[in-house]
Amino acid sequence: MKSTILHGRGKSFLLFLSLGLAAFSGHAQQTADPLAAGFALPPPSAKPTVLWHWIDDNVSKEGITADFEHMKRVGIGGVVLAWAHVRVPMGQVKFASSQWFDLVQYAVQEAHRLGLTMEIAPGSGWTAGGGKWIDPAHSMLRLTTTEVH
Repeated sequence: MKSTILHGRGKSFLLFLSLGLAAFSGHAQQTADPLAAGFALPPPSAKPTVLWHWIDDNVSKEGITADFEHMKRVGIGGVVLAWAHVRVPMGQVKFASSQWFDLVQYAVQEAHRLGLTMEIAPGSGWTAGGGKWIDPAHSMLRLTTTEVH
């Protein structure tokens, strides 16, 4: 059996190769855990959804885009749009007007562009949610739509 003694560049190369393999092995162990990977980079389905109020007719395309881009940047996954009246100075876009519905459509397009989900609340407050006096047969239902070409 012949033995080889490494010296000079051979030792340096072997040390470099060993360190590289150790680093790669450590990285592979860290990313092999799907739970840890999910916490580090959560899938869209695990991101939070927020209640997004359009307050007293104060809404604009610029505001919609700014809100959504900031939400995307901080990791929000989607919104539930709700109109609310809280007695602040009234804006120019009247609730349920054609301009209001145009802005809802614009919000849907912006949400889609940024990969956010968007739902619309069934009413302008908690009154649509019912209470303990509402039995399950009369409680809120989920409205879904489909499109067939």
